Amino acid sequence: MSSQLRRTNATDLSDSELILLDVAAYLGGSRYLFSRDVLPLQYNYPSHDLDDLELAQALDRFEARGWITGEDFINRKAKPDRSIKITLDGADVWESERHPDWSRNVTDTSGRTIPDTERHRIRIYGHSLAICREFFDAACACGYYDHDGGQIVTAEGHDQLVYWRPAQRIYLLSAWVNSWSLRTAWPGFEARRTWWRTPDEIGKLWGLPPAQT
Repeated sequence: MSSQLRRTNATDLSDSELILLDVAAYLGGSRYLFSRDVLPLQYNYPSHDLDDLELAQALDRFEARGWITGEDFINRKAKPDRSIKITLDGADVWESERHPDWSRNVTDTSGRTIPDTERHRIRIYGHSLAICREFFDAACACGYYDHDGGQIVTAEGHDQLVYWRPAQRIYLLSAWVNSWSLRTAWPGFEARRTWWRTPDEIGKLWGLPPAQT
């Protein structure tokens, strides 16, 4: 639940309101997707305790303060909606509460597959190649990835990992893996954690030094 997520308490935001900034900073979206029952399904993230009226009031207040911005549109349900993106001022507020170490942030994606097999290419992006490798090794050891020892490719470039942050040096680790195991050893995976992928994981790393590239 929201009260279990670590924060600095630098602001007077409620835990539920801070979750709204979590998702805005992480991916953005729309007001419909931020509703209490939809958010955890859409983003695989802890939900908030705000009803529809409270949610609208909170988001209106965030826009008035310049923390988020958006545009009106008609969503897939043919209903009026409004997009949500965090601003740099809003990001400053969010970072003051979650205190993210960007050197330990990774993003993992699944790419193309080999026809008639479950074999597919995974890509891990981050600002530290060492952290990308630690995430990959933990995922393989604990069954999240089924890697059979094939070639591991690394590269580096200059791009954005998060839509509101400046472009900077990023690293890529890529490999072919078989289907994900349904028996991932999550306690072991968690015990090896040196990375975060989503905002609710940031507080688990407080106290660690910045990662080496």
